[in-house]
Amino acid sequence: GLQNPGPSSIAFIGNQAFGFNTQGDFVEYDPNTLAEINVIAAQQLGVGGNGLGYDAVNDVLYMVDRNNDALFTVDYTTGDISTVGDLGVDIQNAGATFFDGQLWAAFQNNSTGNLEVGTIDVNSGALSSAFTLGGFPTGAPATVAFAVIPAPGSIAMLGLAGLAASRQRR
Repeated sequence: GLQNPGPSSIAFIGNQAFGFNTQGDFVEYDPNTLAEINVIAAQQLGVGGNGLGYDAVNDVLYMVDRNNDALFTVDYTTGDISTVGDLGVDIQNAGATFFDGQLWAAFQNNSTGNLEVGTIDVNSGALSSAFTLGGFPTGAPATVAFAVIPAPGSIAMLGLAGLAASRQRR
């Protein structure tokens, strides 16, 4: 079998990639190949760190931890973690991303048996479900990933805004 099949969660910060490997180490990955470059901190929380979201405005990396059902911040230069607070939801797996000033997560809710999407309060750690996507199979935990992909219309609007800005400069 594979010694290290890859990251359980990953966040891109500038031209660097960070995440947790399957042993629970916080590591830096090659952003092109996802090969481990450097173990920054060994087994901070075991293998529970499984959802990372980076707030680029405030330069804060958040981690959702399934073992403690809590939100943490991670210093991506040292691997030091700090507790933000309890999620208030018993989760199995989660994927997280920071979008439009809000930390979003997709997660398996052990209490309801559903795969859900919601927001996490970065001050308290409280998780609020916004959408239920359906049930998930019990007994075989799945990997949950989450990414925000802008709608084609919003990309076109960005292009038009750029075009209008360039025409005004001429």
